[in-house]
Amino acid sequence: LEVGTHTLRTVAMDDAGAASETTISITITSMTMNTLPTVSFVTPTDGQNFPEGTDLEVRVNAEDSDGTISSVKLYFGQMVGEDTEAPYEWENEPLLNDLAPGMYTLQATAVDNDNGTTQTSIQITVVESGTNILPNVSYITPQHGDHFPVGTDLVVEVAADDPDGSIQRVHLYLNGDLLRRDSDAPYRWDGAGEDSELSNLQEGSYTLEAAGIDNNNEYTVSTIMITGGGDGNQNM
Repeated sequence: LEVGTHTLRTVAMDDAGAASETTISITITSMTMNTLPTVSFVTPTDGQNFPEGTDLEVRVNAEDSDGTISSVKLYFGQMVGEDTEAPYEWENEPLLNDLAPGMYTLQATAVDNDNGTTQTSIQITVVESGTNILPNVSYITPQHGDHFPVGTDLVVEVAADDPDGSIQRVHLYLNGDLLRRDSDAPYRWDGAGEDSELSNLQEGSYTLEAAGIDNNNEYTVSTIMITGGGDGNQNM
């Protein structure tokens, strides 16, 4: 039966031809399952480092493909607050201010209009004053797990910053082999340009490693994996 209201009628007759009938109505509702919302941290990023005394600002992205976001809750050991409208941002919150050295977990929970929930969490590190803070390194493009058609000329863009100094250079490695050092932002490698190792991507798995080196010659490495060919979502 299709979704909607339907009428059922039964008729009973005896051997003398007398009849009686009964009518009822039934309703068929949709069996579509609720799709849970998606939620991710815009800032800070997982593994990011901060100096002692930081007043942390947090921004979260949340979406619901088959409805709306009712609220986003932020937890930092305990609930920091609940935001019911985008942009989902928290700043100048007592729990997020003047952070002491240590490792912390941030958790965001998105709730949709069907009361479905999704949680995500990241870790950050606050470094004691006088200690060199390692650089922050992340990928703008591609993202971990991305799939690309065979023949793609891959473009890699990396974001790198140093909370207590400067970035001297960023190294990019493909499957363990150094492609090129970049000393100036934006940190970008282009398979259609000078980085021929990223051109004409073939079927298989690839590991990208970006190493950001600071003015104290200390570094952070960020690693992702991508796939050429095969099934799944493909990115250009």
